[in-house]
Amino acid sequence: MDEPTSRKIVIKFNGKNQEISHADQKESLDSDLKVSSWEEKVKMEKEVAATSEKKSEEDEDFPWVLPEDPKVVIPRKAEKMKKIKKLTTSYSFSASSPSLKKNILTIILAIIVGIGFGTFALHLLSKDTAKSNHIVLEESENEKTIENNQAVNIEESSLTIPIYIIQVGKYSNRSGAEAVASEIKKKGYPSVIIEADGAFFVFSGLAHTKEQIKALKHIFLQENIETYDKEISIKLSAKNADETKRMIEKLIAYSASMMTGTQSFPQQDREKLNETAKQMENLDSSLVSAAEMISTNSPTREQLWEVQQLLLQFFIENGKIQ
Repeated sequence: MDEPTSRKIVIKFNGKNQEISHADQKESLDSDLKVSSWEEKVKMEKEVAATSEKKSEEDEDFPWVLPEDPKVVIPRKAEKMKKIKKLTTSYSFSASSPSLKKNILTIILAIIVGIGFGTFALHLLSKDTAKSNHIVLEESENEKTIENNQAVNIEESSLTIPIYIIQVGKYSNRSGAEAVASEIKKKGYPSVIIEADGAFFVFSGLAHTKEQIKALKHIFLQENIETYDKEISIKLSAKNADETKRMIEKLIAYSASMMTGTQSFPQQDREKLNETAKQMENLDSSLVSAAEMISTNSPTREQLWEVQQLLLQFFIENGKIQ
């Protein structure tokens, strides 16, 4: 592209625009412009020269040849874009920095509050749990105390059982009583020795009623054994006193009635008695054995006497005659 043939400069002097060409800059200045003094002329020439020099530099910097490659960027434009990008990046960073700090502070505050609340809740939960455990422990201890008291009361419960008994003899020494008791057992009858009031008594059969004891006494007379029937009371200390008392009374009545034939009891009732004995807690083993023996289909005479022997032994070991 050809260089322009002429260049004009427009200056404003004394409020009016003045155009001059570069070629005859000085001649036009001298001929067209009028100055009042030498100083004004010098000043005017300097301004014209500066303007001309600045215009020349701009012409030199401006790329007159257009780039053929569309990807080529004009240097001045590229530099300008870099400055704009730098300013934009700087502005973005500086604008986002307070927001980032604010977000970080918010997150830290949320964590602190969460930890504090969690600690407080855990403390309350631990306190409630400890209180609940304490209450449960107290209830458990109270239950144990009640159970222990009930156990003590059961152990201390006493019962008195009125019975009729066959007395074979009364002796001043144990050896005489033991000799008679041995003879009674050889004949198949039950016998025990009880010491009372400085004497030794030999007892044999048991009955629940007066009618039953009279029938038992007759059996001994048939064997030429002289006996006496007595009504006594046996005082016992046993657990489940009421149930134990009913169990003993039924065993005495069943065995005496079946022995003498005065009354019969269905096997169903005797089996039920046996089941009750097995289910009772802390029932003496001699009573359990007696209930099992009498529950058989047709107990023999020897078995019935054995039931009474077990009952007498239980009285000797656990009771006291009154």
